[in-house]
Amino acid sequence: MKSPGELIQIIETLCLKLTTKNDEYPTLADARAEAEKDYKMSVREQVLRHKSDGHPATLIPKLVEGHKLVAELKFKMDIAEALVKANIESCRSIVNQIDAARSILTWLREEKRV
Repeated sequence: MKSPGELIQIIETLCLKLTTKNDEYPTLADARAEAEKDYKMSVREQVLRHKSDGHPATLIPKLVEGHKLVAELKFKMDIAEALVKANIESCRSIVNQIDAARSILTWLREEKRV
């Protein structure tokens, strides 16, 4: 069992990690939004190009989906989305660790009172 001083140090370290993760979030969210914008613009350009070329409307989504640039931008968007989700999950995990350490600290303090 850790001492109260050790638990307080753990909580402080976890709070610093949480702050770092929170600071990373806007950058990750911006990158995700930028990737989505690029992807959607590329899709629109390809759809318009295929429409003007006279391709059947039912075939256009498959043609666009198979376009190399569109596929690459979709891949980048998916990675950016995964990074945002991983950041959020990391923050939740750190908060849970802080809560657990605080609970143990509270329990230790109550044990000393009894």
